[in-house]
Amino acid sequence: MTTANALAIEQEVAALPATARVASTRRRWIFRALAVVLALAVCEVQLQLASLCIPSVNYALLPAHLQARLDSEAPPMLIPDVVLGVRGNPEYPGHDSLGFRNAAVLEHPDVVTIGDSQTHSTHEQSWPLLHERETGHATYNMGISGWGPAEYLMVLDAALRKNPKVIVLGLYTGNDIADAYRSVVLRQACYELEMSVYPEGIDAVEREDLWNAEIRSLLNDRIDGRERKKTGGIFSACRNVLSDHCKLYGLARAIKNSASDHIQQLFGRGGESDRQWASSVKWSKRHPKTSVLELNHQRTILTPAYRSALIDMTDERIDAGLKLTFEAISQISKRCKARNVELVVAIIPTKEWVYDAVIETRREYPGMKQLMAYESTALESIASFLRGCDIEFLNVGNTLRDCVRSGQQPYPMTTDGHPNAVGNEAIAKAIAARTTPLLKQHELAYSNQPAHLKAHRTP
Repeated sequence: MTTANALAIEQEVAALPATARVASTRRRWIFRALAVVLALAVCEVQLQLASLCIPSVNYALLPAHLQARLDSEAPPMLIPDVVLGVRGNPEYPGHDSLGFRNAAVLEHPDVVTIGDSQTHSTHEQSWPLLHERETGHATYNMGISGWGPAEYLMVLDAALRKNPKVIVLGLYTGNDIADAYRSVVLRQACYELEMSVYPEGIDAVEREDLWNAEIRSLLNDRIDGRERKKTGGIFSACRNVLSDHCKLYGLARAIKNSASDHIQQLFGRGGESDRQWASSVKWSKRHPKTSVLELNHQRTILTPAYRSALIDMTDERIDAGLKLTFEAISQISKRCKARNVELVVAIIPTKEWVYDAVIETRREYPGMKQLMAYESTALESIASFLRGCDIEFLNVGNTLRDCVRSGQQPYPMTTDGHPNAVGNEAIAKAIAARTTPLLKQHELAYSNQPAHLKAHRTP
């Protein structure tokens, strides 16, 4: 349409009676409204189809309480194993065909990581995955929740068969020592480890589980923060219907949450909402031995009174666990050296140890002073043992403390003692600083080998 035609039409409309002009304007607005409704309907249909075809899209567009319901219906993360107690479920989202948290099974990775849930990670961005991105070297994660030093030793041969250049062992002070006791003394797994430490048998060692009823109750009372708020009224009812069934509503919610997460991450809180924090504080009030920490942009729940039971250095069961842990690491080191594989032990302290760096008065946090005394003793014993065995190690807790001091939050707002995305990235960078020189040494040694030896080895 030319400019002259447009002007002519405007003049004709202006010449119409007032009632006619109103009717014309009304028709234009109705047309525009219908066009918007049609466009929204087309978008809704497309999103509904995408949700039907792509589960990840459907999950992203669901409200939090329906996501929680789907999570509860997902395959179990762990399945029973006769030898190891538990192993990863290959059917669990994010696991490979062997049940480990990897996109796929790697036959010849440069680095293999072994550990418990701190290594397996409760976060999609695990530190082994971030280590691979940081170094550019293929890293295969063989950490499994619930494992301890005995299981690390039992899966070592499987790790060595992958012919890695470096093995990183994640040693968590929070429960690895206790898990060594539980696996060898209570579950009577890893006979070779038992005979190495207790050649006359373990009958004299006290047999009572460290995970008492109080600790189990705490662990079973999860903080979710995704339950739907109970509200009344027609408006709330309509909003709930839209929230549950309208994908456009879900898209708007996802965009809003994503923007909120980015804002939270700018303050180093790992992308968690104020609603999650309110749920955490409410939960803490139900458990008087827990503590709310909220200072210097840090917000989380501490559980030092419960952690102490699993690292009580005056308990003979923990003493037995420490001996078993040292023997397991010693045997792992010897087997790695025999295969010319570098071993790096990454000591991962508790969340409480990390946050103790910014706590001015421990009296405000029940059990904190006692836990720090126990854990400091354990850390000193572990470091002394590793130095004596000439084993490469680092305490990633120092890097996590730097995060806290700089205002970043490396752990979730809940009682969860596993690092969030901020914490995992910090751990990955700290470990990469140790593994990178070792990997370069291997590459240099390989490049200097005669050609007939290179033909039988992978670089």
